[in-house]
Amino acid sequence: MRARAFVPVAFAIGAVAGTALDALHTHSGTTAYASPVLARAAWWTPLLFGSAGVAVLGAYPALERLTGRAVAPRPSGARIAPALGLFAGLYAASGFLPASNAVKLAVLAAGALLLFAAVARSARAALLAAVAALVGPLVEVTLIARGAFDHMQPDLLGIPMWLPALYAAASLAFGPAGVALAGRAR
Repeated sequence: MRARAFVPVAFAIGAVAGTALDALHTHSGTTAYASPVLARAAWWTPLLFGSAGVAVLGAYPALERLTGRAVAPRPSGARIAPALGLFAGLYAASGFLPASNAVKLAVLAAGALLLFAAVARSARAALLAAVAALVGPLVEVTLIARGAFDHMQPDLLGIPMWLPALYAAASLAFGPAGVALAGRAR
């Protein structure tokens, strides 16, 4: 794959995987779109998740280009695949686990720590996870304020307390995958 193919491939991965994972939230009653058009999703859902895919998959490679240093140890495909699977499980738990938001926060935070230990293990990776844990929920707060969708059991500003941990876990799972993808894009 050529370097300029990274963005469209990352966008496609985000659009497909993100929209599929988002269906876990809409079908579990965790979220609801104001104007769903297909499978309980809004028409713009794949565009939003495609953009998130570019950001999350591209964050590690971009920081590495900027600093000239690896964000995290290079995980093998044998570690990346289970990390992505764990993230999918965490996403499902955020929707289907029959527990309070506080319990879901504990589960997602533990999963994020496990992802950190398995594939990230660096201060830079922790920093990017913290940025994702801040920026992702802020985007959702903005969309909620505009009436685009709702979390059905919010705690503060229209979002549940576990949401930042889910975004941190996404960064920790998809960041190393982005490095692998970028490595193939050179």
